Amino acid sequence: MRIVLGLDPGSRRTGYGILRLDPDRITRVAGGVLRLDESRPFAERLPELRGALLPLIEAHRPGEAALETCFVARSARAALVLGHVRGVLLLLCLEAGLDVFEYAPAEVKRAACGTGAASKEQVQEMLRRLVPGIDRRITGDESDALAVAYCHLGRTAVTRPEPMRGLR
Repeated sequence: MRIVLGLDPGSRRTGYGILRLDPDRITRVAGGVLRLDESRPFAERLPELRGALLPLIEAHRPGEAALETCFVARSARAALVLGHVRGVLLLLCLEAGLDVFEYAPAEVKRAACGTGAASKEQVQEMLRRLVPGIDRRITGDESDALAVAYCHLGRTAVTRPEPMRGLR
């Protein structure tokens, strides 16, 4: 059995999805959105993000984490903000002893839908069909995180990419 944490980083909302791979199927263990207090300055949201994610890692004990690689953001400032969020998530996962993997957005969409140009709605619908425990109430942030975890499980079934090793 393998448990994978998928993360969709955001400065206001970070999606998370936890999938379990048993010998014969993939199932959803947990998922949701970590909503950060937008009234607080950005720098104060980073420890808030860490504090919200750490209990999930402790409760579900994933061995691996998967995130999307950075994409070209709307602006340099948006890219910098997203980089800070990703840095917190990467550090937290590595400190928790997880092996961390990154996948390009097109690769994540291709894993779920067969095409790297799939829409968010297409990814959500395919995940609902492919993974027991995912229902129609999931948000875009959660489905993005679950898609990253699903991509990782599919990718590592074929090859074993080199992870960023957790700090054990």
